[in-house]
Amino acid sequence: MFSTIWSSRWYLLLAFISLLIFTIFLTPLHFIWSFVEDEVGQLPIAIDQPSGTLWSGKTRLSANNANLPLESMAIEWDLSPWALLLGRLNLNLAVDSQNMRFQGLVSSQINFASRQPQYIQIDELSGYIDSSLLTPVLSKEGVSASGSIELSDLGGRFDWSERLIDQVSGQISYSGGSVDFVANRQRVKSEIPAIFGALGMTDAVAEITFSQVDSSPLARAYIQPDGWGGVAVRRRTLDMVGQEWQDPSATADTVVFEVSQKIL
Repeated sequence: MFSTIWSSRWYLLLAFISLLIFTIFLTPLHFIWSFVEDEVGQLPIAIDQPSGTLWSGKTRLSANNANLPLESMAIEWDLSPWALLLGRLNLNLAVDSQNMRFQGLVSSQINFASRQPQYIQIDELSGYIDSSLLTPVLSKEGVSASGSIELSDLGGRFDWSERLIDQVSGQISYSGGSVDFVANRQRVKSEIPAIFGALGMTDAVAEITFSQVDSSPLARAYIQPDGWGGVAVRRRTLDMVGQEWQDPSATADTVVFEVSQKIL
């Protein structure tokens, strides 16, 4: 009898490993949460109502600290455990709150030799951001704005080893609204129409071009393969916010402001 069991040891080991894997994959998240809740409770972010499994679940996040500008949000995810066994990350993530929502795919491939990702890629990212979420950042620059930002089918790939962006696509649009800022030591209020931004690659340069509804170009932001990035603004942008340019010979398409610096 012992010899029979011993001859079947590899089948028993395979059965045990299979049972262990399926147990990990299918264990309810709320069961796992009961063991780590006390430790996680010390973090500045509160995690509430976890359900599903580690690989396909949902929860809510909120701030434990009054000084943390984080509104309550629902998060859902779907993660492929089989891809993780091969060193790949395939994550479908959705985030939803009162003033923000995102949904998209995140993927990556781990280099086992360097223990670093070979790349990080985002696909089919769509979302919405209300301008109120940007208030803490804008207020530091003396700027306030209304309106919302829409993200449509954004995609991009960052090559981790080469430290460069080799893919980018999609659209970003601003609904338009009122803007309040300081120019020439004076407070300026202006109504801005809708603005559209198209992301793409031009000669290995990742760029986003902003334009008006009639496709008239306003500005361009870019990142080159060498890690240098910049912004170029046309006079048309100043005209849009009611600001004059000192050179009367400059046309609406003239670049009146350009800055660049090392980013990556």
